[in-house]
This record gives sequence, structure tokens and C-alpha cells, in this order.
Amino acid sequence: MLSTLLVIPVISTIPQALNCPFSHPYNLGVTYLETHTPYLKSADVIVVIDSDLPWLPENQAPPSSARIFAIDGADPLQASIGSSGIPAELVCRADAEIALTQLLEAIQDTMGQGTRIGEGAHESKAIQHRGKTLREERQ
Repeated sequence: MLSTLLVIPVISTIPQALNCPFSHPYNLGVTYLETHTPYLKSADVIVVIDSDLPWLPENQAPPSSARIFAIDGADPLQASIGSSGIPAELVCRADAEIALTQLLEAIQDTMGQGTRIGEGAHESKAIQHRGKTLREERQ
């Protein structure tokens, strides 16, 4: 829903379960770490959701100017393993579904109550341009 509202591209890394269907207009596919995605090197903002290793810095990495945020459920069985070293400026220890629902609600409140899922983004030309570009790339 958040991806649809704000035209946010989605890439799944080593998915065990897919939460974004391949038919979603902004799903850019799957990477298994040994495969590279051209989208990572041009990302300006990245939200890592419950991923222990979203990319291998030796193979590919986002630009140093990218703002990176992480939502991590803090699996107690992995507490002793440590972090994969994601250079996130903010790591939220939270259930991903709850955190994303709260984020979606906050954005909708900011955009106005009239904003509905499926309408796409509000009047932002940058968001409209991103949506057009992503739809064209998927054709």
C-alpha cells in the first residue's frame, strides 16, 4: 500500500516469502546477492525491512549519499549474531507490519484524509515522474 501511494519501487533480497506480488507495478524484482540490480546504485532513499543482508558491499552498494533506514523485528534468536553493518541512519526495532501501517497512516494524515490507496501519489511532480518511469521500464 505504501509503495502504491508514494510510487516506491520494491526489490526483494533472497525472499523466503514474497510480500509484494510480481504483478505489482512497482515491484522491480528479486536479487539473490550474487545477482545485481541496477536500481541500488541510483537509490536516494532505502528502507530495509527485516533483512539481515540486503546487499553485499563488495558486489554492489547504494551511493554514499543515499539515506538508509531499517525496520528490524529484532529476532531474539539472532541477537547474538549482530548486525550486517547496514549503514542506516536510523534502525527501528519494530514489527514490520505494525511499523509500515503506522507510517502509512502518518503519511495519509499529512497528505490529507482524502488520499486513498490506489490513487497513487498526490500532486508531487517528482513522484508522478517516478511512477511514469517505473511503468515504462516494466513494459
